[in-house]
Amino acid sequence: MKYNRIVVWFRNDLRLSDNETLTRAIQQGGEIIPVYCCDPRQVENTKLGLPKTGAFRAQFLTEALEDLRNSFIQLGANLVILQGKPEEVLADFAKQVQASAIFFSKEVTSEERQVDKGLEEAAFSKRIACESFWQSTLYHKDDLTFPIKQTPEVFTQFRKEVEKQSKIRAPFPTPTAINYPGEALIPNAGPLSQLTDYGLEKPKRAEHSWLKIRGGESSALGQLQSYIWEKDLLKKYKETRNGLIG
Repeated sequence: MKYNRIVVWFRNDLRLSDNETLTRAIQQGGEIIPVYCCDPRQVENTKLGLPKTGAFRAQFLTEALEDLRNSFIQLGANLVILQGKPEEVLADFAKQVQASAIFFSKEVTSEERQVDKGLEEAAFSKRIACESFWQSTLYHKDDLTFPIKQTPEVFTQFRKEVEKQSKIRAPFPTPTAINYPGEALIPNAGPLSQLTDYGLEKPKRAEHSWLKIRGGESSALGQLQSYIWEKDLLKKYKETRNGLIG
């Protein structure tokens, strides 16, 4: 089915490269509106009284969103920031911008699945389609040679099975252009959240920490380039993995 305008909801997939959700939306040929929802539940305390999001996580997320927005701006688009529960604000936003579909990455844990269900019900009531895509694992779950419920409990057994019987799918290309509707439709893309918005202060770096990594796709790709190719550290992996140093 073809959609003229699609809201692409970003969750734990804050990247342009190898993003099936974004790629499938672009393939529709219509307009794309990238969106991220700042869910207030992510900064609440758990039932044990512990905060779900601490200063380091909040800073990492803020940096990742900033990097993603900059990537979209370079393509002539933008990342819209919404405040509120996704199952409540996304469908309303899609209706407001006259989008006919919401695309998002499929998650597996209970809280996220409840959000998905709520979103699909809200979107259905507004006659807006929802499509979700699996992209959380190296091997796609549809390519496994056994049912999910029969996944081997020992990793070595799992690894040998999939290496022998399955193939890793090719990554999706990084888009070079986004058909974004522009400021006439979306005059305000919304501000990025800051640590103070969460009631948090900038975390202090531990003295024994040897590596500083910013959140975001650019930083991640740079770290991969350095670790694998420039410093050739995979050959020392077995000696360094348990210490998590270098």
